[in-house]
Amino acid sequence: MRIFGTVLAFTAALAASAPGARAAESLAQLPHKSWTAIADLQSTPVWAIAQDREGYIWLGVRAGLVRFDGTSFVSWEALNGAELPERDVQALHASPDGALWVGFGNAGGVSRIRGRAVHTYEPGDGLPSGPIWALLEDRQGTVWAGGPYGVSRFRDGRWERVGSAQGIGDRVMLFDVYEDAAGDLWLGTVAGLFRRVPAADTFERIESAGRVIRSVTSDAAGSIWIGGELAGFREANLPELPPVPALTPGMVMPVLRDRRGHLWGGTTSEGVTRIPDRLWGGDSAVERFTPQDGLSGERILALHEDHAGNIWIGTDGGLDYLAVNYPNGLLMRTELAGQMIMSLGAGENGAVWAGTPSGLYQLSDRETRLYRGAGGLAGYPVNALHLDKRGAVWAASPAGLARVEDGRLTQIPLPDGVTLFRVTTMTSDADGGLWLCDATGLYRFHDGALTDYSGLPAVAGRTPIAAYTDSLDRVWIGFAGGGLLSFIDGQPREYPDDDDVTAGLVSAFLEDSDGTLWIGSHRGLARLEQGRFVGLNDRTRPGGSAVIGITQDDEGLLWVATTSHILRLSSREFAQARTDPSYRFTVLNEWDLPAESPGWWWLGYPVSARTTDGELWFATDDGAAVVDPGQIGDPEPSAVRVDRVRAGERMLTPDGGLRVPGAANRLEIEYSAPAFDVPARFRYMLEGFDREWVEVGAFRQAFYTNLPPREYRFRVAASYSGARWVEAQPWDFAVLPTVYETPAFRAGLVLTLVLAVVGVWRLRLRRVRQEFALVLGERARVGREVHDTLLQGMAGVAMQVHAVSESLDDSQTQTRAALNRARDALEHYMREARRSIWELRGPSMEPLELPAALDTLGERLTAGTGVGFTLRVRGVPRRCATELKQQLLRVSGEAISNAVQHAMPSEIAVELSYEDDSVRVCVRDDGLGFDIEEVEREPARHWGLAGMRERAAQLGAALEVASVPSQGTRIEITAPRMETE
Repeated sequence: MRIFGTVLAFTAALAASAPGARAAESLAQLPHKSWTAIADLQSTPVWAIAQDREGYIWLGVRAGLVRFDGTSFVSWEALNGAELPERDVQALHASPDGALWVGFGNAGGVSRIRGRAVHTYEPGDGLPSGPIWALLEDRQGTVWAGGPYGVSRFRDGRWERVGSAQGIGDRVMLFDVYEDAAGDLWLGTVAGLFRRVPAADTFERIESAGRVIRSVTSDAAGSIWIGGELAGFREANLPELPPVPALTPGMVMPVLRDRRGHLWGGTTSEGVTRIPDRLWGGDSAVERFTPQDGLSGERILALHEDHAGNIWIGTDGGLDYLAVNYPNGLLMRTELAGQMIMSLGAGENGAVWAGTPSGLYQLSDRETRLYRGAGGLAGYPVNALHLDKRGAVWAASPAGLARVEDGRLTQIPLPDGVTLFRVTTMTSDADGGLWLCDATGLYRFHDGALTDYSGLPAVAGRTPIAAYTDSLDRVWIGFAGGGLLSFIDGQPREYPDDDDVTAGLVSAFLEDSDGTLWIGSHRGLARLEQGRFVGLNDRTRPGGSAVIGITQDDEGLLWVATTSHILRLSSREFAQARTDPSYRFTVLNEWDLPAESPGWWWLGYPVSARTTDGELWFATDDGAAVVDPGQIGDPEPSAVRVDRVRAGERMLTPDGGLRVPGAANRLEIEYSAPAFDVPARFRYMLEGFDREWVEVGAFRQAFYTNLPPREYRFRVAASYSGARWVEAQPWDFAVLPTVYETPAFRAGLVLTLVLAVVGVWRLRLRRVRQEFALVLGERARVGREVHDTLLQGMAGVAMQVHAVSESLDDSQTQTRAALNRARDALEHYMREARRSIWELRGPSMEPLELPAALDTLGERLTAGTGVGFTLRVRGVPRRCATELKQQLLRVSGEAISNAVQHAMPSEIAVELSYEDDSVRVCVRDDGLGFDIEEVEREPARHWGLAGMRERAAQLGAALEVASVPSQGTRIEITAPRMETE
């Protein structure tokens, strides 16, 4: 397909509201779109057409009611979930209050749709039986409906039959209901044409019986026009007007008067007829648009004029659209209709030159001329055009080079032996030399000589595609594989393809009014800044479209043509877009065209031109499109709406306050905007999730997965150009938490965890108690064993010692004294053993503080031994934990006891020191001492020292033992201080 397809043909909507808009001069000039059952439309035929207040087109088809937004055909049921009767829809009417009335075929009936609410009236509710062919709401708010079995009207909330009492018969066959500008109501029936007399609530016959009137309308003068089976499309024979002949033969079914006064009629075999209104003057011929012109079907079933004044046609084969309303400055030139425009050039006095497959055309306001002549270009495709500074026009074709000067075409012979394959671009330099970009290389033609530059290292092996000469007389060459050359006085300078834009196929040049050089390539748009090209790609070629033409209007704005859209931008916007990734240019149009083929660039250049009177011309494969930039408006979509929501596998209607199940981890939101000429661009934002707008182009769906449960607001906006946005009514909804996300579930989970922890703790506590009970039991058993064996034995020994002491005579006082001391020692050890047993069975709290307890312990252990005992306290005494106190006393007592029993000291000194975070006890004696290494080798014989180490380990304390034979012993324990509870 050619570069643009019918690109600018549909730019009509861009200025639908612009000043100066007018109708096209002929049907052949109207942009046309068609949808058929095979290609797009869900079902045919299209019986009825209506447009609602939001701008959507509704179609009555065999499958029911279908909505069309310019892109998609969607059934009523798919949009709203509610069902309509499964019948053909053969009549539609959109009321001013926003309601849509639907008349059904087959068994008949009428439905009233307002919003998403539907109320259906069956024939038994006051409607005639059978199909409903006509629907209309008059200015008083009465709805009229009828078909082959009579007429009914809806007022005061109910349907009632209209028949013989009103003068039309109970079962008259009704084809059409029409209300004219004066408020008169007309009925087209099988029995003729009737006009309502409001005062009498009756109808009078205007056309005689036997005339089948299938459709009724009026012209700007108020005359009534009718369509019928035999008389065709004609003015009605009103009593006050003379008869007029039929303007179209054959059966005419739907008729329409558009806002410009044109009369339209649909026939059963000859397509659509348009008749200029008599007020336009002249004897304009009747125009026809037939299947040969692209109409979707032969039989016309419905005609409708939309809010913008464009015409919709329902046929037996599909749906058609004629873009009637477009600005004065936009036109598909009929002189080139159907021609593939391969190259364009702008000449003097507004003239335009066009290269086509059939030759070279010159177009002006006065004439259109196809150049022929001896060996001329007629019949040959003109691939490239160039207008030099002298005003001469150069054309390249397979026939060779030609020049048009002063209206005369001259063939330009090439040197002998030189054959050019296909010239794609030409430009001229300051010396009058003509540069040629050909598939075989790069050449310069001057004074009959051809210079080949293909051997230059910078050119060799490359295919030149585009050429341009700037105001500094630099000749620029762009290559198919990317990269640029400039020639100054024949010397090349290469510009490396280090920029992403220049790395693509370079296809367009422009030096703007400020002297800045711009280039376009397959990868975007760039400009020359300080000796290098800087560019943009993503925003200038969305979807991968190639830039193929650049021109500038009188306001200094650039118009950038690509294979899929047209951009309009300024130099300031270009600079802003380079620093702001979120900036978007104004997109004047986007086109749904196939991706360009690899060889499209062989067609020729340039493809855009600006005339001396400011018009912009663009090449298409169906003629030349002309734009007047001053007439281009900035339209906006009439409405935007959220259509459908799919949550998981469920389809939901997007009503306010909707609660979406949390188990639906995928949310799909469909939205739309009516756009029939220019595709709408969309952006959306989900407040509560998205932080900024998400621009998605023409894509009409938003997807979200695993949304957290909370309140959300979905916003969607549409735009044609990207400059002005229309936002839909925000849709508020909430995602419900799943069972495991509810507060009750979380509270239950926390309670379960707490109970589990408590249960585990209680089990652990029970086990510890059991273990502790076992330990206590074992300690009690040990205590009993010690009490029942050792203590009883010691008690027996004590008694025996006492008995021996008592049996001695008075002369053995020393022996008796020794025995008494032994008995006292036994009793002391028995008391100590009993205290240890008591501690095993149940530890008790030592009532004395640590200094007093140490003093008492030392005095007791050294009493009667002749060993001196001293206690020294350093630091401020503090209360210690019971366990710490007991363990320090045991270690100290063991050290003192060992010294008394084994070391024969004369003095034992104990030093108690309180530090900030520790307590230290040091026991010194001046006794015999011992060999520490020997003690360590025989630990089993020295239980006292082992016990000290075990007690120190329990406290996490440091135990130091220092002893030298004959020099005494020092035992020191330093324990971390534990505060008393």
